Amino acid sequence: MQVIINSLELQNFQGFKSFKIPPGIGTIVITGGNATGKTTVANAISWLLTDKNISGDSDFEIKTLKKDGEPIHNLNHSVVAGLIIDMKKVTLKKLLKEKWTKQRGSPKKAFTGHATDYYINEVPVKKGEWDDYIAQIVSEGNFRVLSNPRYFNENLHWKERRKMLLELGGEVTDEEILTSDNTLTRPDILDEHIHDDALKLLKGKLKEINRNLEEIPARIDELTNAQEEVKKVDLTGISVLELEKKSIYEKLDAPVDDGSQKVHILVNKRDSIFYQIKELERKNNEAYAGTQTLGERAEIFRKKVEEHKKTWDGIKNKKMEFTPESICYSCRQTLPEDQVNEALVRATEEFETDKKNHYDVIKADIEYHKRMIEEVSKQIGVLNENITANNKSIQDLKAQHEFAVEDIITAEKEKGDIAGLDRESLKSRIRQIDDKRTDIISKNREYVHQENMRKRIKELGESELKLSAEYETIEGTIDHLNRYGVAKVNLLNQKISAKFKLAKFKMFELQINGGINDQICETLYDGVPYSSTLNNGMRINVGLDIINTFSKFYNVNVPVIVDNAESVDELIETESQLIKLVVDKKKPIKVEREPK
Repeated sequence: MQVIINSLELQNFQGFKSFKIPPGIGTIVITGGNATGKTTVANAISWLLTDKNISGDSDFEIKTLKKDGEPIHNLNHSVVAGLIIDMKKVTLKKLLKEKWTKQRGSPKKAFTGHATDYYINEVPVKKGEWDDYIAQIVSEGNFRVLSNPRYFNENLHWKERRKMLLELGGEVTDEEILTSDNTLTRPDILDEHIHDDALKLLKGKLKEINRNLEEIPARIDELTNAQEEVKKVDLTGISVLELEKKSIYEKLDAPVDDGSQKVHILVNKRDSIFYQIKELERKNNEAYAGTQTLGERAEIFRKKVEEHKKTWDGIKNKKMEFTPESICYSCRQTLPEDQVNEALVRATEEFETDKKNHYDVIKADIEYHKRMIEEVSKQIGVLNENITANNKSIQDLKAQHEFAVEDIITAEKEKGDIAGLDRESLKSRIRQIDDKRTDIISKNREYVHQENMRKRIKELGESELKLSAEYETIEGTIDHLNRYGVAKVNLLNQKISAKFKLAKFKMFELQINGGINDQICETLYDGVPYSSTLNNGMRINVGLDIINTFSKFYNVNVPVIVDNAESVDELIETESQLIKLVVDKKKPIKVEREPK
């Protein structure tokens, strides 16, 4: 989009009662001495499009001031611009006026503020419509960059400049980086983190590892100095002492019931064994009775089998008895021979079928009773096995019963011996046991403590080796990232610089440790920083070079206001319309046109 100022008219604007730039094409040259209003024209254009002056300030005085510094009231202040936007003429007008309101109880009107009217092609519009229309032409931020050669380098914060340049340069792909240096590979950590975050993460890990590595030697020394030679303690001695102590307590407790409790327990044990024997004998009797009953059933089944066999033998030996009729029952004539034979065959088949049916029934009964005999035999076998097992258990229990009886006799004898024990000597032995046990536990605790220290020293040594190896690995990854980052920033610088004819940019700075400082954005010309010794004329041309590039990038050309244009021998070519503000000492303001 190409925006050109064809004409401009100011009314009561910053000291201009009336000022006009007549319609025309080409560069506008405004000459005059200092304080003749050249900058006022620039402020008027900026205010028309952005509500701010050429420096970007919204709080500036538009009204004409009297000598005492007070504004002249009851005047309308306006800027009218005839624009050509992509070969189409457009008229924009903005008018600032005072609001005077009569207050209740006062005969005079009082100043209560300002109102702004907006016109597009002489048609009044609301502020929202005006803002939308201007935004379609150019945003405020872009207007400031594209209309003032100094704005990018002198007004924008370096972070904003850097952001714009990075947007202009576009992304540098991994493929481009790897192609630029075939010794590089893409660091795996970039799969999960962006470059800067990856470096922060790794450097944080290095700091933590280094802190741990610095602490480990002191901790090892502390543990080593605290070590003593302590022999391993045999803890089985505690168990022996506990058993002895338990035995003594049993002896001390025994006189309380005079041994009767022990006798009572043994009697209960004897009686329990006796009842178990009786229960097993009862089960054997039931099992034996069961074998008798099952044996009787098996005998019945065997008899059934024999009976069925005899029945079958009778059927098997039975012969068919049949005399066919040779005389017809109705007519009493002799029957043909074939009919007689047919009757014989039929009778024979019926006899054999009947015989087979009898055989199938008998065979099924025999097989059934044989299965029952087999099942009963198995049950008898199980019962006999149970009887045998029970008999063995009975023999064992009877032996236990005899021992129980003997234990009761022995316990009865011991009842009278307990009272004679020396209770004080037993209590003294218990104290000795407790002291010895405490000593063993204390020595073991110290041994365990020393062992834990030895283990900890070993763990710290292993940890030191592991951390050192990890430190070296991370350092290698950081170096890899730095080399990858350097390749990337070099490519990015090349891509950005290629878009400008004069301006170059220092957006990255290599550090001594191989890292990259990206907190910088300095404009350079021929290696000279814009902010240092670059002369005023070259600053303007560098600014125009930046405007040319960003105008292409944003696809819009707006009028460029070149202040102090007299300081430049020759301005570089630009597709944007130029408005030159030229200082011509002691001369009134004058407007001229230069052909494009």
